[in-house]
Amino acid sequence: MRDIYKEAEQVLIWLGLPTHDTNLSMDFIRGYQQRLRIQRNGVPQANLWTDTWLRSNSKEHPQRNGLRELLSRPWFRRIWVLQEVANARVATIICGQKSISSRIFALAPSILNIQTDEHCQAVLDIMPGPGREQSWWTKRRDIYTLLRKFRKSKATD
Repeated sequence: MRDIYKEAEQVLIWLGLPTHDTNLSMDFIRGYQQRLRIQRNGVPQANLWTDTWLRSNSKEHPQRNGLRELLSRPWFRRIWVLQEVANARVATIICGQKSISSRIFALAPSILNIQTDEHCQAVLDIMPGPGREQSWWTKRRDIYTLLRKFRKSKATD
């Protein structure tokens, strides 16, 4: 299975059916991603846009609620998804009919100022993108670290 995911051009990650809030969250993250592409030096422009948005919206905004809902989906707790996400070169997150790159999705909690639990953050850390290259994943993948990071994973028949 590792070789299949490693050789795949793209891995699709299905998070299930959408809700009103998850749609808003996916749209917001896609908008952030597009702003990164539009500007030659996109990060400062996107950060300015995000900072303005965060100041004008409360902590309980639907975009934040939608992201919290996505991060609480069963996919993030399944043990078998770790090999697909950790070996993917490129991955796309899909919820309903909306999709975004894992590169930006993995950064979404920090963009929207959402605290994730340790397990969920460990999954986000191994998604393809800049977070993977800067996370513990590139430094320490011994059995103890993997068991500690993913001890809350679940498997069923």
